[in-house]
Amino acid sequence: MERVTTPNALLRGAPADHYILRVVGDALAPEFKDGDFLVLLRESRGEAGDLVLARIGDVVTIHRLEADGSCEGIVVGLMRRYDKS
Repeated sequence: MERVTTPNALLRGAPADHYILRVVGDALAPEFKDGDFLVLLRESRGEAGDLVLARIGDVVTIHRLEADGSCEGIVVGLMRRYDKS
């Protein structure tokens, strides 16, 4: 586990209502890159157009909701390490 400090400007509400996930791989490219940190707000419901953490069976993925629906969190921020290459 890695400790990551999140700027308050990326949060919506109390810090304890958020968590961070690291993107692994390039399945979410080009929007997100391997190693990016996503800031998620703990929510069980999202609205159409929200980018959410969704569980489909045993698979957890980031998905844009087409209609209001259930989720495990809503993406509210992105942190990326700058790489000049």
